[in-house]
Amino acid sequence: MRLYAVNLHKAASEWPKVGLLVLCAAMAACQSTPAPAPAAPAPLNCPPVPEPVVCPQLPPPPVCPELPPPVPVPACPPPPVCPPAPKPTVGEIDGKLMIGEVEFFTVQPGNLRLEARIDTGATTSSLHAVDAENFERDGKPWVRFKSGTPGKMETLELPWTRHVRIKGEDEEFDRRPVVLIEVTVDGHRRRIEATLNDRSNYTYPLLIGRNFLRDNCIVDVSRKHVLGKK
Repeated sequence: MRLYAVNLHKAASEWPKVGLLVLCAAMAACQSTPAPAPAAPAPLNCPPVPEPVVCPQLPPPPVCPELPPPVPVPACPPPPVCPPAPKPTVGEIDGKLMIGEVEFFTVQPGNLRLEARIDTGATTSSLHAVDAENFERDGKPWVRFKSGTPGKMETLELPWTRHVRIKGEDEEFDRRPVVLIEVTVDGHRRRIEATLNDRSNYTYPLLIGRNFLRDNCIVDVSRKHVLGKK
């Protein structure tokens, strides 16, 4: 036991020397052992480069055949030029004059401008006449009378063609001479028979009957002075 203790003490006294030797040996090992070389980098794995796309060669465009020159079209002759249709006068329809229930007429002889009532029920026209007297000229019966409007009366002399019996308002028949006069309205002129009658009690000095209207006029009884008041 004593020997173990002596040895332990001896070992303990020598431990510093042993530690110094171990330290020196470690330092020498560090100086003599080369440092390990760095590891080489891993090679890059690049994806394979795709092969270039090769487009097929296109065929050449078709060559269109040359078209023949166009055949000239013969020029059409100009269309015939029709003359303009004549303009209808005021109130004219299909060549017939449109008139109202009352219109102004010009009466010859005398160049009388008279307002007339249009009567489709009267066979013969009638003209205002006063102071009528019969006489003969060259062996033929004539009549002298005054006609017109108040303040503008004209004395006329005309041969009479016949007499007619007209039933008056008093239910009695009146014998009236018939003369030929020329009446004009809006350029439409006709020579017609007219009875002579004192129309002082009537509104209009002239009455136009069917002997002027037939095949010549269309009457609109709902209107007056369709052709104007001049």
